[in-house]
Amino acid sequence: MDMEVAKRDRSKAAPFQYVAERTELLSPAMPSVVRRLLVIAAYAIGCFVVAALVEYGTMRAGLLSAACVADDRCLRSESLLMNGFGLLLIGAWVGCVIQGWRGRLYGCRGATKQLLARGRLSRHDPIVS
Repeated sequence: MDMEVAKRDRSKAAPFQYVAERTELLSPAMPSVVRRLLVIAAYAIGCFVVAALVEYGTMRAGLLSAACVADDRCLRSESLLMNGFGLLLIGAWVGCVIQGWRGRLYGCRGATKQLLARGRLSRHDPIVS
């Protein structure tokens, strides 16, 4: 039976024995939700375009047949290649959503330096790293 024990005095606890509140998404330096969603959508579309170009390049290189791409009549190696491309695309989309929501993609990064210079952000506010 697992029992959790909370230490009353946080100064006596080791760093792995407690979880601090995550406040980086509440920072005034974070871009708006709409901006983050737009940037995430732009990155997702960009990932799809890159995936389509890679698929076209593999078809031109002879690794994928026209029958596989057009009619879905693929050899086992072509199916593995297409499934691999699909998994990479899904992984890229998931990465874009996670990093975009945290404000870590170009186009939706926090404006910490500008806000510090204008006095709208204090050095004690939670800042996205």
